[in-house]
Amino acid sequence: MIDSSISDEKINALIDDQLDAEEKARLLQQIGEDKELAQRYFEYRQIDELVKSAFPQAPDGSSSRRIKPSLSVHPMTAVALVAVMFVGGYLGWLIKPTSGFSAATVSIAEISQTAAIRQSRHNILLHISTMNPAHIQKVFAVAEQLLENGKPDRNIEIVANAEGLGVLRPGSPYVGRIQELADRHSNVKFLACGIARQTADLKEGHAIDLIPQATPIPAALDRIIQRIKEGWTYVKG
Repeated sequence: MIDSSISDEKINALIDDQLDAEEKARLLQQIGEDKELAQRYFEYRQIDELVKSAFPQAPDGSSSRRIKPSLSVHPMTAVALVAVMFVGGYLGWLIKPTSGFSAATVSIAEISQTAAIRQSRHNILLHISTMNPAHIQKVFAVAEQLLENGKPDRNIEIVANAEGLGVLRPGSPYVGRIQELADRHSNVKFLACGIARQTADLKEGHAIDLIPQATPIPAALDRIIQRIKEGWTYVKG
């Protein structure tokens, strides 16, 4: 069931950076505390990114945001409407890799069993959104396998958001493993979601620290969309 306590217009205003600092901080805190609201927010951001990429300018030269589908409908309905607009056009480009390899989205369980991916030259984006030890251990195991046994020019990115940001904070039980991977392999990066970091800042009342190996990025979702466009394999949690 969709949480209607926060309007679609308010979420859209946040995405368009139309809220004042106090409203923005309050809404980001609510997003950080409410998983359903966070899901709505990320779905709307994805719609926004798709439309901005497909329509950088309206015919009259105005911003693409003015022709964005209304978010008063369920986000999945909006996604469907966007998809209809893009059939044969934008979506065909989105899933067509620029590197000559097929883009793919697989689960963390699937990738460890997919020899074709392990042996291909795919770049891989691994996603951590939880502090579940079993999931995190699996992500690191897959990353190590791909780095040790894969192609030498393969790039690996591990992006952490939501609760998973804790992996990249000082005191994390995974700091030693991250440092070892970073020291041994120049083709692995650890990315910290800026939205998750802002949420943690607000929740804890101070700016949180990240480990030296963590590279801040604006948003995990934006990175995922970017890498899929570029033909990377996205390994979801």
